[in-house]
Amino acid sequence: MVQARRWYERAAEKGYGPAQYQLGVLWERGDGVPADPVEARGWYARAAAQGLEPARAALDRIDTAGTAGTGRRALDAEPSAEVPARAAARPNPPASPPRPPPR
Repeated sequence: MVQARRWYERAAEKGYGPAQYQLGVLWERGDGVPADPVEARGWYARAAAQGLEPARAALDRIDTAGTAGTGRRALDAEPSAEVPARAAARPNPPASPPRPPPR
């Protein structure tokens, strides 16, 4: 799971929505990382912003349940310090990068 997390993070930093969703799953379940619904919500929100329906459903589930034991609602989620600042500050790139013209 540690290796999977590294690969997901690399792809997620580049704005790949499915990797962002999978990081949310890892954080929500506590697979290879301590379970953290606030961190999970942050990743789900990034993926949902790209239109991934499973991420939207996960956000609804987390927001309905709240963030037990943290003293704050999942709506107040901030990315953790483990997420590189450049990735957290950068908006997601367009869904399809432009292709070079044919030769």
